[in-house]
Amino acid sequence: MAGADTVAVPKVLTQTDSTPMAQQDGHPVEVELVRLVEYTVNIRSFHPNKKFERLGFRFHGDTRGFSLEESFHPSYLARQTGKVTSRVWQLYSCNLAAGSKDKFQERLRRSKYAGSNTSSGPWWASDGPEPYTEKKYQPDGTADANAFEQGHAGEQIAEVTSWYGGKNFAFLGSRLDWNTLHTTVVPTLDTRGHLWIRVERVRRWMDICMLVYGDGFPNCESFIEDPAGNKLFLGTHVRIGTPATHLAGDNKRIMFANVLRVELTLDGNFGSKLWIFTQALGGTPDRRDDYPAIRDIKTAPGTPTRHMSDPDPSGWSGVPGDGPPVILPGMDVVAWPADPLGKIGDGASGGLGKPLHISAYEEVGAVWQRLQDSFKRPPATRDTTVQAWNDYHLHRNPNEGRAPDSEDLDPKLWKK
Repeated sequence: MAGADTVAVPKVLTQTDSTPMAQQDGHPVEVELVRLVEYTVNIRSFHPNKKFERLGFRFHGDTRGFSLEESFHPSYLARQTGKVTSRVWQLYSCNLAAGSKDKFQERLRRSKYAGSNTSSGPWWASDGPEPYTEKKYQPDGTADANAFEQGHAGEQIAEVTSWYGGKNFAFLGSRLDWNTLHTTVVPTLDTRGHLWIRVERVRRWMDICMLVYGDGFPNCESFIEDPAGNKLFLGTHVRIGTPATHLAGDNKRIMFANVLRVELTLDGNFGSKLWIFTQALGGTPDRRDDYPAIRDIKTAPGTPTRHMSDPDPSGWSGVPGDGPPVILPGMDVVAWPADPLGKIGDGASGGLGKPLHISAYEEVGAVWQRLQDSFKRPPATRDTTVQAWNDYHLHRNPNEGRAPDSEDLDPKLWKK
């Protein structure tokens, strides 16, 4: 049409793939993986004071705070002398380079060891010291592989359940009863552990879930050691109740439940960085002597803690003004606002120096599931170090939350 504008036809550019088809298969890139190595796990039950409480009949304790020093015993050929003692202790080795679950289990079997350092007590409660050098008096222990698998080519997972149990054979008549009847009135001190490890070989870290439970008496500690001798606390516990009330039976009281991520070097050793996803302790933060040997009562957040042994205007008996019943330590009834399980691994609770306090009577399986789920959310503490975490435990009061006793450990031995 006359006067119409001429429309230019655009030029079609030459089309081609940004990467030639012949080159779209990609090129292999070599990624240096963290080396799979063997780690040693220690779990120990000890009494920090010079002597036990009165309801422990004043048997001698270990006179120490929480420690990363090595355990020893004359019958343990790998370490016959050392600096720290424990009432019962156990160690085992996790060889992540084992290659199969059977080989991993075999290494657990060969490496596990349970020992007790010498027990002694007052003349009226003891037949004399027991060094536990004879096999028949030594504690027993197990370490079993629940899992050993690769999540993917750059990930190695291992899971171990463990147990140890030992008796105080220095107690009056206990050795005679054991030798003649193979039984004794002395209860077994039981401790169980559930450990889960995942090594991310590309991203260079180790994820750890550690749950320790059992009698809840005495104190307990656990740590893991790399091939270079670097150590990382897996958790610490201040005892609840008394030996007279809490050792009998197959107990599953929660002691501590922690989820950590630690940096790894290419050699598989621990680096300096640490992330804390959650940290939970079993039992009330105070009056731990009075924590019951039967299930406690969980109340709503913000409500006061109530002990049946305390004077209470409302009266536990239902009669206002009633006086408290006479109750032995460890046999009280306690109602308290324990932290709910939902706080474990919520991405905010249980950071460094701010542990959750959950009921020691929470169901073990439910606590374990919360620990495993913690990796779905951010860590509660994401900018700390192995040194800071270890120092927190090394300088933690080993009698925290318990009534003062004339035999308490000198604070100079644990305070900074």
